[in-house]
This record gives sequence, structure tokens and C-alpha cells, in this order.
Amino acid sequence: METAFAEVRHETRQGRRLRLSFWAMAEEGIEFTGFASNEGRDTVLLDGNTADEAAVFVAWLRDVFLPVPDLIRFSSEPAVEEGIETDWRLPVHGDRSCIAEVLKRHVRAVHT
Repeated sequence: METAFAEVRHETRQGRRLRLSFWAMAEEGIEFTGFASNEGRDTVLLDGNTADEAAVFVAWLRDVFLPVPDLIRFSSEPAVEEGIETDWRLPVHGDRSCIAEVLKRHVRAVHT
């Protein structure tokens, strides 16, 4: 993260679970607050971003960080609150706008 984003702060929390809490700012000025954990299944959570903003982080995660991008799946807090347990797949290819559109389709499907 430190090489990919203009500013990064992070903290490892230990206890029952190992969790990396982070704050990062992209060059475009977009802020990301979230955490990463590997308890149960590997999870990265972003808090408070729009689909267009999250697409910036997700594109980095898919294209630079993860060795097997076709395994990335996602959900949202509204989906979990509705009891929807199905994860959506992130497109293996496509730019930020493609990723944002998939995220937006997810939100529309959850809210209908």
C-alpha cells in the first residue's frame, strides 16, 4: 500500500483476530478507511466509499496486489443486512469504470 498510495497509515491489531486497520489516500484525493483480516476467509473491507471511489482501490487490489484476481468476490453491508449471503464476482479484466459499474449493479440489485 505504501508504494501505491500517496499517503498511508496502518496499524496491526492482535487479540483473538489479527487485523490490519488502514487509512490511505490515492493521488486523486480519494480516502480509503478499512481493514484486512484473514480469519475465516480473507477479507478486505472499505468503509464509506462510493462505488466509483471503491473501484480505484479494488482495481489496485486486483491488478497489483492479488496473485489470483479471478478469485476476488465482494458483498456490501446492505446485502448482509438483507440476509443475502451470495458473493458477487469482480471482473477479471476491465478498468475502474467497469469495476464501478459492477459495484453499482450490486447495489441496485440489493435495493430492489
